[in-house]
Amino acid sequence: MCWAHLKRDFQALVDRGGESARIGRVWLDQVQQMFRLWSGVRDGPLDRADFQMARQPIQARGGELWRQGAGLPHHKTRRPCENLLKREATWWTFVWVEGVEPTNTSAERPLRRPVRWRRRRFGPQSEAGSRLVERVLTAVTTLRQQKRDVLDYLTEACAAAIRSETPPSLLPHFSTTDTAT
Repeated sequence: MCWAHLKRDFQALVDRGGESARIGRVWLDQVQQMFRLWSGVRDGPLDRADFQMARQPIQARGGELWRQGAGLPHHKTRRPCENLLKREATWWTFVWVEGVEPTNTSAERPLRRPVRWRRRRFGPQSEAGSRLVERVLTAVTTLRQQKRDVLDYLTEACAAAIRSETPPSLLPHFSTTDTAT
Protein backbone atom coordinates (compact mmCIF):
# COMPACT_ATOMS: atom_id res chain seq x y z
CA MET A 1 0.00 0.00 0.00
CA CYS A 2 1.77 3.08 -1.26
CA TRP A 3 0.72 6.56 -0.23
CA ALA A 4 2.51 8.06 -3.26
CA HIS A 5 0.24 5.98 -5.52
CA LEU A 6 -2.72 6.94 -3.37
CA LYS A 7 -1.82 10.60 -3.88
CA ARG A 8 -1.93 10.06 -7.67
CA ASP A 9 -5.36 8.45 -7.34
CA PHE A 10 -6.66 11.46 -5.41
CA GLN A 11 -5.25 13.82 -8.03
CA ALA A 12 -7.25 11.83 -10.61
CA LEU A 13 -10.39 12.54 -8.54
CA VAL A 14 -9.56 16.24 -8.57
CA ASP A 15 -9.06 16.13 -12.34
CA ARG A 16 -12.44 14.41 -12.76
CA GLY A 17 -14.25 17.44 -11.33
CA GLY A 18 -17.55 17.74 -9.45
CA GLU A 19 -18.04 15.99 -6.11
CA SER A 20 -15.08 13.71 -6.95
CA ALA A 21 -12.84 16.77 -7.08
CA ARG A 22 -13.96 17.94 -3.65
CA ILE A 23 -13.14 14.58 -2.09
CA GLY A 24 -9.84 14.42 -3.99
CA ARG A 25 -8.76 17.90 -2.85
CA VAL A 26 -9.53 17.19 0.80
CA TRP A 27 -7.71 13.87 0.59
CA LEU A 28 -4.67 15.48 -1.03
CA ASP A 29 -4.55 17.78 1.98
CA GLN A 30 -4.76 14.74 4.29
CA VAL A 31 -1.91 13.04 2.38
CA GLN A 32 0.22 16.18 2.68
CA GLN A 33 -0.41 16.29 6.45
CA MET A 34 0.46 12.58 6.75
CA PHE A 35 3.75 13.00 4.87
CA ARG A 36 4.60 16.01 7.03
CA LEU A 37 4.01 13.91 10.16
CA TRP A 38 5.92 10.96 8.70
CA SER A 39 8.95 13.12 7.94
CA GLY A 40 8.86 14.19 11.60
CA VAL A 41 9.10 10.52 12.63
CA ARG A 42 11.67 9.58 10.02
CA ASP A 43 13.92 12.62 10.43
CA GLY A 44 12.97 13.70 13.97
CA PRO A 45 11.84 15.19 16.30
CA LEU A 46 8.50 13.31 16.39
CA ASP A 47 8.53 9.96 18.19
CA ARG A 48 6.35 7.05 17.04
CA ALA A 49 3.86 7.32 19.94
CA ASP A 50 3.20 11.01 19.19
CA PHE A 51 2.93 10.19 15.50
CA GLN A 52 0.37 7.47 16.23
CA MET A 53 -1.73 9.99 18.14
CA ALA A 54 -1.30 12.82 15.61
CA ARG A 55 -2.45 10.68 12.65
CA GLN A 56 -5.80 9.79 14.25
CA PRO A 57 -7.74 12.79 12.88
CA ILE A 58 -6.25 12.18 9.43
CA GLN A 59 -7.32 8.53 9.53
CA ALA A 60 -10.80 9.42 10.75
CA ARG A 61 -11.25 12.11 8.09
CA GLY A 62 -9.89 9.76 5.42
CA GLY A 63 -12.36 7.02 6.28
CA GLU A 64 -15.17 9.55 6.20
CA LEU A 65 -14.09 10.75 2.73
CA TRP A 66 -13.84 7.18 1.40
CA ARG A 67 -17.35 6.46 2.67
CA GLN A 68 -18.63 9.63 0.97
CA GLY A 69 -16.90 8.62 -2.27
CA ALA A 70 -18.32 5.10 -2.03
CA GLY A 71 -21.79 6.65 -1.96
CA LEU A 72 -21.35 8.66 -5.15
CA PRO A 73 -23.08 7.58 -8.36
CA HIS A 74 -19.98 8.02 -10.56
CA HIS A 75 -18.43 4.51 -10.75
CA LYS A 76 -14.91 5.84 -11.43
CA THR A 77 -15.06 7.49 -8.02
CA ARG A 78 -17.29 5.03 -6.19
CA ARG A 79 -15.35 1.83 -7.00
CA PRO A 80 -11.90 3.08 -5.94
CA CYS A 81 -13.36 4.44 -2.70
CA GLU A 82 -15.09 1.10 -2.03
CA ASN A 83 -11.78 -0.70 -2.62
CA LEU A 84 -9.92 1.71 -0.34
CA LEU A 85 -12.47 1.08 2.40
CA LYS A 86 -12.05 -2.70 2.08
CA ARG A 87 -8.33 -2.32 2.75
CA GLU A 88 -8.53 0.64 5.09
CA ALA A 89 -6.54 -0.96 7.92
CA THR A 90 -3.67 -1.92 5.62
CA TRP A 91 -3.14 1.72 4.58
CA TRP A 92 -2.12 2.42 8.17
CA THR A 93 0.27 -0.52 8.71
CA PHE A 94 3.29 1.82 8.60
CA VAL A 95 1.93 3.62 11.68
CA TRP A 96 2.12 0.49 13.81
CA VAL A 97 4.89 -1.61 12.32
CA GLU A 98 8.46 -0.39 12.68
CA GLY A 99 10.33 -0.67 9.38
CA VAL A 100 7.24 -0.34 7.17
CA GLU A 101 7.12 2.93 5.23
CA PRO A 102 4.11 4.74 3.76
CA THR A 103 5.50 4.47 0.22
CA ASN A 104 6.82 1.45 -1.60
CA THR A 105 9.89 3.21 -3.00
CA SER A 106 12.23 1.08 -0.90
CA ALA A 107 10.24 -2.01 -1.92
CA GLU A 108 10.34 -1.17 -5.63
CA ARG A 109 14.10 -0.59 -5.71
CA PRO A 110 15.01 -4.28 -5.24
CA LEU A 111 12.46 -5.25 -7.90
CA ARG A 112 14.34 -3.42 -10.64
CA ARG A 113 16.71 -6.36 -11.17
CA PRO A 114 13.90 -8.93 -11.65
CA VAL A 115 12.08 -6.53 -13.97
CA ARG A 116 15.19 -6.21 -16.12
CA TRP A 117 15.51 -10.03 -16.06
CA ARG A 118 11.94 -10.37 -17.37
CA ARG A 119 12.57 -7.89 -20.15
CA ARG A 120 15.78 -9.56 -21.30
CA ARG A 121 14.03 -12.94 -21.37
CA PHE A 122 10.97 -11.43 -23.08
CA GLY A 123 8.91 -12.44 -20.06
CA PRO A 124 6.10 -14.97 -19.92
CA GLN A 125 3.94 -15.40 -22.98
CA SER A 126 0.57 -15.31 -21.24
CA GLU A 127 -1.30 -13.06 -18.83
CA ALA A 128 -1.41 -15.86 -16.24
CA GLY A 129 2.33 -16.44 -16.62
CA SER A 130 2.98 -12.73 -16.18
CA ARG A 131 0.96 -12.64 -12.95
CA LEU A 132 2.77 -15.73 -11.64
CA VAL A 133 6.24 -14.33 -12.33
CA GLU A 134 5.26 -10.93 -10.95
CA ARG A 135 3.92 -12.40 -7.72
CA VAL A 136 6.74 -14.89 -7.16
CA LEU A 137 9.42 -12.25 -7.76
CA THR A 138 7.66 -9.83 -5.45
CA ALA A 139 7.32 -12.47 -2.74
CA VAL A 140 10.95 -13.55 -3.05
CA THR A 141 12.23 -9.98 -2.85
CA THR A 142 9.98 -9.12 0.11
CA LEU A 143 10.93 -12.26 2.02
CA ARG A 144 14.64 -11.68 1.44
CA GLN A 145 14.33 -8.12 2.75
CA GLN A 146 12.68 -9.52 5.88
CA LYS A 147 15.35 -12.25 6.17
CA ARG A 148 12.59 -14.90 5.99
CA ASP A 149 13.02 -18.29 4.35
CA VAL A 150 11.70 -18.12 0.79
CA LEU A 151 11.23 -21.87 0.32
CA ASP A 152 9.32 -22.20 3.61
CA TYR A 153 6.98 -19.36 2.62
CA LEU A 154 6.36 -20.67 -0.90
CA THR A 155 5.73 -24.18 0.48
CA GLU A 156 3.19 -22.77 2.98
CA ALA A 157 1.54 -20.64 0.27
CA CYS A 158 1.18 -23.60 -2.12
CA ALA A 159 -0.17 -25.84 0.65
CA ALA A 160 -2.71 -23.16 1.61
CA ALA A 161 -3.80 -22.83 -2.04
CA ILE A 162 -4.28 -26.59 -2.36
CA ARG A 163 -6.40 -26.61 0.83
CA SER A 164 -8.30 -23.45 -0.27
CA GLU A 165 -7.05 -21.62 2.82
CA THR A 166 -5.77 -18.10 3.28
CA PRO A 167 -2.11 -17.88 2.22
CA PRO A 168 0.53 -16.74 4.70
CA SER A 169 1.09 -13.00 4.92
CA LEU A 170 4.02 -11.19 3.34
CA LEU A 171 3.74 -8.51 6.00
CA PRO A 172 6.41 -8.61 8.68
CA HIS A 173 5.31 -10.79 11.57
CA PHE A 174 3.49 -8.77 14.22
CA SER A 175 0.65 -9.30 16.63
CA THR A 176 -2.84 -8.20 15.60
CA THR A 177 -3.05 -6.34 18.90
CA ASP A 178 -0.25 -4.07 17.60
CA THR A 179 -2.61 -2.66 14.97
CA ALA A 180 -5.45 -1.57 17.25
CA THR A 181 -6.49 2.01 16.61
